[in-house]
Amino acid sequence: MEIVQSVNAGAETGQTKSGLAANKLADDFDTFLSLLTTQLQYQDPLEPMDSKEFTQQLVSFTGVEQQISANQNLEALIKQIGAQDMSASVAYIGKEIVAYSNKAAMMEGEAKWGYYLNAQAEATEITIKDVNGLTVFKTTGEVTPGDHEFVWDGKTEQGQDLPDGYYSMEISALTSGGSQIYTQTYVRGLVEGFERVNGENLLSVNGLLMPIENVQAVVMPEAEAAADSNQDP
Repeated sequence: MEIVQSVNAGAETGQTKSGLAANKLADDFDTFLSLLTTQLQYQDPLEPMDSKEFTQQLVSFTGVEQQISANQNLEALIKQIGAQDMSASVAYIGKEIVAYSNKAAMMEGEAKWGYYLNAQAEATEITIKDVNGLTVFKTTGEVTPGDHEFVWDGKTEQGQDLPDGYYSMEISALTSGGSQIYTQTYVRGLVEGFERVNGENLLSVNGLLMPIENVQAVVMPEAEAAADSNQDP
């Protein structure tokens, strides 16, 4: 599955920052001991080294080590909290959500996004890109402020059918004076499950793995909303 970038930060990968810091400190301490041993071997017995300097350095190493240890404890606590949040992730399963994402999965020749403009635009341009970042389609969008929907039929501007897969949408909107307008793209879909990746709980939505912080609303499924509206007098 394709992972959607968090609205707050990218997913962390690899070793933790405190782990890297601990490794660096260990290397520095080994180098310090090696230099100290060499200095002690070649010192003048009649004029021995002043121990104050390397004693201060040892104290500094101890202080840094304590800080790294505290950071490691905090990281462990954050992981425990993340594990506890799994129950919150389970609560989303079976619910339909609206979440910030410029990515969408095209299935059976159709991909759908929502987008938001915070002001009246003179011109709005919609650009669709494939997984390699190549532009495959361009068109104009709505210019009025508020929320809008864009449904793409999976065709290029020349009418060529593109395969199902993951595509991203970019919105560019300008005022009559040429100023850039704030925009946001989002998708709507049913949460089918969740996965834990690099310590983060990601919701499975329309073939995408979505960070929970991207979720902006839990909504009534479109089919049920349509049925309710048909029953209204």
